[in-house]
Amino acid sequence: MMKLAYYFTRKQFGKVLTPVKVHSARLPAAFGLFYAKIGKLDQKLILPPEIVLLIRQQVARLNLCLFCIDIGRAFAVKAMMKEANSTRSINTAPALFLPKRNVPRWTT
Repeated sequence: MMKLAYYFTRKQFGKVLTPVKVHSARLPAAFGLFYAKIGKLDQKLILPPEIVLLIRQQVARLNLCLFCIDIGRAFAVKAMMKEANSTRSINTAPALFLPKRNVPRWTT
């Protein structure tokens, strides 16, 4: 089972990430189910993906999780690259001009 997880991680990122090694070696399998539930909840979000990335980046910064900060930036850059290839300009993206009240209070 872990060989399969390592294979897909290596395929996506080019190497097996340290958190994957740590979680797979030290945490029970139930944590994998917990992470799967988080993925399902992410699909139910009604916030724009840009705002979700900003919230996650802020939470990672508050928790001082350097890996979380780096992986959040990588996903943000990947999303911006996709957006730059589309017809929409980054300066006119409506998600950047949302009122602050739409961001939950737990991020501050």
